[in-house]
Amino acid sequence: MNQKPENFDPIKDIKGLLIDRLLLGFFVLASPLLIRNLLRYFTQSFSLFSVIQISMFLLIIAFVVFRKKLPYLLKGLFFIGVFYVTGTNGFIGYGLTGIALAFYFVGNLFALLLLSRTWGIIYISLCCVTLLVFTYLFTNQIIHAENDLTAFNYGLYNWVINIVVIVLLFIVVWIILGWVNRHLFDSAQKENLQKREIQDTNARLLEEVEIRKEAQKELRLFSIAFQYTSEDMIILDKNGLIEHVNPAFTHIFGYSLEEIQGRDLGFLENQEESHYSEVWNVINQGNSYSGVLLHQTKTGRKLQHEVNISPLFDDGQLISGFVIIGRDATVRIEMEEQLKQSHKMEAIGTLAGGVAHDFNNILVSILGNAEIMKFYNNGLDEEMEDSLNQIVAGAKRAKDLVQQILFFSRRQRQKLQPLMLTPIIKEAVKFLRSTLPSRVNIKTEFKAAQDTILGDPISLHQIIMNLGGNAAQAMEETGGTLFVSLENSEAESTGDKFIVLTVKDTGVGMTDQVKSRIFEPFFTTKDNTKGTGLGLSVVHGIVKRLNGQISVESELEKGSCFEIKLPVTEIYSDFIVDNHPGFQDKLNLKILCVDDEISVLDTLKAMLNLYHCDVTVIKNPVVAYERVQQGENFDLVITDLTMPQMTGLDLIKKIRMINKNIPIILLSGYIDDNILDESGGLQIDQVLLKPVDMMTLVDIIKKVGKKNEKK
Repeated sequence: MNQKPENFDPIKDIKGLLIDRLLLGFFVLASPLLIRNLLRYFTQSFSLFSVIQISMFLLIIAFVVFRKKLPYLLKGLFFIGVFYVTGTNGFIGYGLTGIALAFYFVGNLFALLLLSRTWGIIYISLCCVTLLVFTYLFTNQIIHAENDLTAFNYGLYNWVINIVVIVLLFIVVWIILGWVNRHLFDSAQKENLQKREIQDTNARLLEEVEIRKEAQKELRLFSIAFQYTSEDMIILDKNGLIEHVNPAFTHIFGYSLEEIQGRDLGFLENQEESHYSEVWNVINQGNSYSGVLLHQTKTGRKLQHEVNISPLFDDGQLISGFVIIGRDATVRIEMEEQLKQSHKMEAIGTLAGGVAHDFNNILVSILGNAEIMKFYNNGLDEEMEDSLNQIVAGAKRAKDLVQQILFFSRRQRQKLQPLMLTPIIKEAVKFLRSTLPSRVNIKTEFKAAQDTILGDPISLHQIIMNLGGNAAQAMEETGGTLFVSLENSEAESTGDKFIVLTVKDTGVGMTDQVKSRIFEPFFTTKDNTKGTGLGLSVVHGIVKRLNGQISVESELEKGSCFEIKLPVTEIYSDFIVDNHPGFQDKLNLKILCVDDEISVLDTLKAMLNLYHCDVTVIKNPVVAYERVQQGENFDLVITDLTMPQMTGLDLIKKIRMINKNIPIILLSGYIDDNILDESGGLQIDQVLLKPVDMMTLVDIIKKVGKKNEKK
């Protein structure tokens, strides 16, 4: 913006320009006169009058040449000085004439006009003094004019009259020029004020133009951000009605501006869980709101809408509208929930490992002592035999339950093996029956002639428990029937044989939309107290791991039917075949048993004594190692894994350094997959999970012994 100098004076500028023009005029007049006087100098005698004229003409030329570099006051003084010198020179050359007085008068005029009244007074005073001096000189005949043009006597009276005339003329000129100056100053001041107003107006206009340019730039940037940001933006008026939405909103929700303009934000909310009134109460008081709202798109898809709502204020600090910036946080929140569930599962796994170790140690005593009592009863008391069989079955079922917990928490690796499916499903249904309400009936139908598959009993048991549990919840209000069946099927195109497991209920059923998502992790239609959304996802994962197929049919108010196809294998299953040795077998082995649980050691010793084994039980693994180190010979070592003084793996390492061929069985209540990987180089002959029944233990001991005999 152009700024005016504070000492801006337009009259002074005009006067300076006038002096420059007058000096140029003098230069034009002085040049021929200078030439004439110089010629006279060379042709005639040289007088004081001519010297003054030549000197004055030279000064005029010098001032004209350097006028741009000279200050205004110096040029003004020189200009009026020219008139003074010219008038005085006129007295010297021609005497007391009117022409000389006219130069004085004109000089006084310009002194008042171009300089100031002070310089005018000084100038007229100098002229009066000069006249008095020349009056004295001419009156006393001290000097004589070179070319006297006067016709009157040079008396004192005449000189005084001339001085009085000059003073009177000076007063008149002073009055006239004062009025002219005042008029010129007022006009110039008015013009100056007008120029200042115009300049101020121009400056304000330029400033407004700059402000508007900045505003337009910010508006353009906001428009670009509004159009191209990935976050949805909604502009509401002061009543909470939608005025504008950006393309990101249309992309996420499917609504165009024309469809929703003038509607409030409440129509986006899921009517089952509406918080619009609460949000409106917050923002309508001038406060901002940040949170997650459950909204639904045009297609009905529910999403977690993370929003930040801020009020907009006008110049009077009144609410003029609201701006909403949001994003679809569904995936992030689901990932956070999955992470929470993962942490829960990890915690469950850690807890399950500890529970499995302690609980399986207890089961060793229960199962082992029950089998010892069966040995001594030997079928003599049938009622006692039935009770003991129930104890053994319950202990084995408890063992399977612990394995299910470990598998569910992903801390137990399940290996596929040939097994007959029908007995496993019957056992699972029997276990499920005890957990269902009395209003739910169970019907079964097992018609599969070929039911051998590659699988693991824990996973199959889990399938029945999850599908049956969901069916029971679907019928908990009205009751109904749960139907479980097994039958064979054959693919027409390939001839592949399958066994089909069907789980059907007469519950409430489900919609097609729910049915399309039931196998998604953490998807559930139940509240937080009844489910986590993992059950059917786990079932789906198990079926895929077993190379099977799962399908579902459902209809509202009629129930659901899950059908699982598993490939049949021709591999022989020995899972439920009892080919264990009898009690009459004699092992005749010297066995070292190491465990920190006395009850486990006592049970193992009692069982193995039945097979004529010399069993040494030691609670402290350090002591056990010292016995081996001292050279005591054992035919077999059975050791626990987790012990306080020394782990089972460390004990095995130390024993292997002394005896590389001695058979070793690792028996533990809980064995982690990582431990199994670490034990690969220790030449462990067999790894068993507590509790192990007596027949299986004896069978394993015999197999280990035969394997080492071959070595």
